[in-house]
Amino acid sequence: MALLHVHSLQRAEVDAGYCSIETVSVPSDGHIRNEDRVTWLFTWYGVIIAVFDGHYGQTASEYAKSHLLNHIHERVSHDITRNKFESVESTLRTAIIDFDASLMKEILQKLQEFSCSRSLPLSDWSMERDTQDFLGMKENGENDPYPVNRRAAEGTTVLLSLLVKQDSGYEAWTVSLGDSDGFIIDQNHTSTIISEQHGAQNPKEVDRLIKEHPDDPDAVLHSRVKGQLAVTRGKYTLALSLSSNLPTYLSPSFGGRYLEGRQTIRARSFLSMGNAYSLDSGR
Repeated sequence: MALLHVHSLQRAEVDAGYCSIETVSVPSDGHIRNEDRVTWLFTWYGVIIAVFDGHYGQTASEYAKSHLLNHIHERVSHDITRNKFESVESTLRTAIIDFDASLMKEILQKLQEFSCSRSLPLSDWSMERDTQDFLGMKENGENDPYPVNRRAAEGTTVLLSLLVKQDSGYEAWTVSLGDSDGFIIDQNHTSTIISEQHGAQNPKEVDRLIKEHPDDPDAVLHSRVKGQLAVTRGKYTLALSLSSNLPTYLSPSFGGRYLEGRQTIRARSFLSMGNAYSLDSGR
């Protein structure tokens, strides 16, 4: 990441006694809204930290920032209270899947309500007349009154770490969904990556997309999914995620799910607080 204007870096730091967090970000262009978000939640057992790299807008990343960490905390706290650390990974996985499903349910419900209000079957939608109205883009511009609808056209990556205090240090679980990076940096400044890249430059992800869409030569085009997104996994980008049972204007005419929603989770132990933990949106 090239930092041309280092003097304009924005910094924030918080210290909870057992853990300190410092964030560094580059302000977005004055004419473009920043789509990326970083947030954390201190709890009785440790801390949850997350970075969201939004695409096509900031609505999805802002919503995830405001809601996902509390959702995760409510789920995993039951396991941690009972010292069932072996269950944390599956609980994390289920929590994020359920969160994604609830968001998609809201979008589909709003889509059906909009269609019924127009007495218009989805198959009869017009790109100019209906879809832009639904997405809130026709007349409202940036004063968007349809945040749920906007999530149908936007999305975000997720890089989340759960750190649980132990007598010997920390237990940590890292959830990655997208192309952001997580690292551990020790006292010797040696870094170890603890996340997995879900991007169209990862040969494993490219192979997966090609195998899942053997009849589409443009599944990965110019190192991007359908020539649009660099990430191959993310949250609720309807236009790339859903099957073709929606209007082609919301779900492209090519069938099948191109943006995978399955996350990767890695577990790790820290023997002491001599390790620094770093999350990077990669931008």
